[in-house]
Amino acid sequence: MLHSDQPVDHPDNDELGYAPFAKHLAKSLRSMAPLEGFVISLNGSWGSGKSTILNFVSHYIAEAEEQDRIPEDERAIWFRFSPWWFSGREAPTLSFFDQMQEQVGSKIKDI
Repeated sequence: MLHSDQPVDHPDNDELGYAPFAKHLAKSLRSMAPLEGFVISLNGSWGSGKSTILNFVSHYIAEAEEQDRIPEDERAIWFRFSPWWFSGREAPTLSFFDQMQEQVGSKIKDI
């Protein structure tokens, strides 16, 4: 059987058993709230399911925020950034912040 190389968008369509890992990761991420922030890395070869796992994590976080009745303006903000689409030393950094500003925009509260 042949499958496309498109990532799976919803855990209900999980055929490779990634959903339990993504659900656990989403729960762990929601419980973390360090003031200094944090970074996670999801490593794997091309086509191994990284984008699918990210889609599932995003789904589970959104689902939990909805169940917990988190106000819309306090929910996690997701955006995808692919640095390999840009060349040069400064282009990826500038593009990252441009994309972040576009996604976050007015959702940032004045402190």
